Order: sequence, then C-alpha cells, then structure tokens
Amino acid sequence: MKNRFRSPSASVAASRKFTLIELLVVIAIIAILASMLMPALNQARAKAKSIACVNVLKQLAGGSQMYSADNNDFIIPGKQYGPRYSADDLALIDWFWPLHNYTGSLCWRTSRKNRDAYPAVPMCPAAELELGSVDTGLEIGGWGAYSGRTYQIYDASGYPIWFNGGYTRFPFLGGYRTESGWNSSPQKLSSIRRPSVKFDLLDGYYTMFYDKSWWGIDAARRCVSWTRHGNQLAANVSFLDGHVANVKGTGADAQAGGGYTFWNYHVEQPNRPEKVGVAY
Repeated sequence: MKNRFRSPSASVAASRKFTLIELLVVIAIIAILASMLMPALNQARAKAKSIACVNVLKQLAGGSQMYSADNNDFIIPGKQYGPRYSADDLALIDWFWPLHNYTGSLCWRTSRKNRDAYPAVPMCPAAELELGSVDTGLEIGGWGAYSGRTYQIYDASGYPIWFNGGYTRFPFLGGYRTESGWNSSPQKLSSIRRPSVKFDLLDGYYTMFYDKSWWGIDAARRCVSWTRHGNQLAANVSFLDGHVANVKGTGADAQAGGGYTFWNYHVEQPNRPEKVGVAY
C-alpha cells in the first residue's frame, strides 16, 4: 500500500513561491536577451525586404523584356501619349501604364476609398520599413509641378497618388512622346550599347528623375533611395539586359560608381568629364 502522506520537506518545496526580486531578475534577463536579439531580427527583416524588392524588380524587368518583344524591340518610353483605360482615352502616360499589362498587380494600387485598383508606380516591399510609414510625407520640394508636396502614396480621400511609389526611372529612356510628337526619339533594345550597365528602374520615390542632381541624399531632390536597404549608400537596380543588382553609391552625393549609367546617350563615365554625353 502506497504512503499517502508527503514528507515535510516535500510540502515546503511544493508550496514555495517566487519572490518579487526573483521575478524582477527574470524579467530583466529576458529584457536583456530581447535587446540583444532585436538588432539581429531587424537586420534579418531588412534583408528579407531587400530580397523581396529584388524579386519585384526581376518581375518588372521581365515585363519590360516582354514589352520589347511585343513591340518590335522598342523599349517602354519614359512618357508617351497613349491609351489609358480604353483605346479612346488618350493622355500623357508614364512607363508603368504599358508595363502593368505584363506584371499583373505590381503596377496597380488599390484605392482606400472604393477598393478599385489604378495604375501607379510599383511599390518596393521595403519602402514602408524605410520611412516608418509610407504616408509620413518625405519632402519632394523642387520636383517640377509637384514642388512643395510631400511623399505620399495616397491622397486625403484615399485615392492612390500614382506618381509616387517605390521605384524611379529616367524619363527619356525609351523615348518621350507628347501629343505633338516625340520630344526624345524612341529606342530599340538592340541599339543599346552595353545594356548590362544601363539602368532601367532604381529604388526611389517619384516616377522619374532627370539628371545626377536628383540622385542626392538631401531632402530637396531625393528621387533615388540610397538608404532603403541599410546605411551603405546602395540601391537595388534593374538593368536593360534584364538582370538585377545592388549598386553602391560613391559618396555623399550618392552617385553610382563602376561605370553605370542610366541612358545610352547620357553617360557619366568615371574620371572622364570629356566623355560626358558620349555613347558607349
């Protein structure tokens, strides 16, 4: 027959409670461990967002290649006078309008007001992580007609602001066509020299950037995002040959190094100022 009575020592052990000091020590240890792990977790999250950004750019680059295949080798124009929602709805449209036919929902943004989707600059998965919230309003002063506005992807009514997003592009890449004709000639993909160093899309905020002064890291003309994926002055970029890479900036003005350029006839060759504007 089993003994149903516990020893006095067993009763004391079973009834013992944690003291307040012991609980505080345990909580402090957990807090210290959490503080040690948070940087690693944040770094892992940022890396995952950067990988997702690369995947988005690969899909956009694939869409650009398919557009050229369907349009006699021509590159998607930076701007063109063409159809929007129907064949007779003509307007000056940006590069993402024709691209959305090849990339599914990437070039669409859902309205917060009526849940309809509208073509808009694609969003980088890391944009919200970079800014805390994509609606906090990064100043975009000096950007032409949009001077004085802030970086937001929705207006106060909840409709998408189509010209803001997660990527940017040189407006004359592929040509620039208004209602009166081509201001900049269209380009065929096969005519591009060294397409492996020619930018197509870059991490950014505004639908386009015009020249190297728009590449800077100051708030006045911050079109290219050089710090979205860390503090190393680098940006994810898709190239005209279809590949995607992370490109390092060269200094405080975050100019791209390594001989990269953003247009076949607007060349910034390192240490060769006499060659600016010379195709290569």
